[in-house]
Amino acid sequence: MTSGTNSCVSTASQAGNANFSAAANVARTVVAAKAVLELVADDKSKTYGQDNPALTFSVVGLTNGDTKATALTADPTLDTAAVKASNAGSYAITITGGTSAKYTLTRTIGTLTVGWAALTVTADNRTVQYSDPTPAFTSTMSGFVPGQNASALSGTLSVSSSRTAASPVGSYGIAAAGLTSTTTPSPSPRARSQ
Repeated sequence: MTSGTNSCVSTASQAGNANFSAAANVARTVVAAKAVLELVADDKSKTYGQDNPALTFSVVGLTNGDTKATALTADPTLDTAAVKASNAGSYAITITGGTSAKYTLTRTIGTLTVGWAALTVTADNRTVQYSDPTPAFTSTMSGFVPGQNASALSGTLSVSSSRTAASPVGSYGIAAAGLTSTTTPSPSPRARSQ
């Protein structure tokens, strides 16, 4: 007879015959251990300045045709310390809770990877006459996350060229360099000619 979801009582009996007396019934309780089901927080990624993606989980170890919906009586809770403004890097996705009448649950954390936002510094074109002094250079920046500007950058912007007043007629590259950031990779310089 069944005595619970995970156990039953099994009774062994032996009838007597002309040579042997009947044996007393022997009852034993058989306990079926729950299978182990692993709840895994799925890895996610986003770019700095974006909202966090929806956090999801997978299950490993389903048996007997079960699905995630039939195996769990309550889903786990997923969370991460990362927010929209979190710097580029890796953040744990924690997974807690969740219940099952059929399985013993284990839990494995995931990772939210925040990627660099792309910022481009473009040197502005300049035109000069032969033997004129090299002019002061300017540049423009594009790709800032909404609400941010050049104050989010570190270092000193340097815009320069190899061209001098004695250089022959021709085109010369203008390079921008010197800026760094904790939220974007070193801004990508986009050279222009003068």
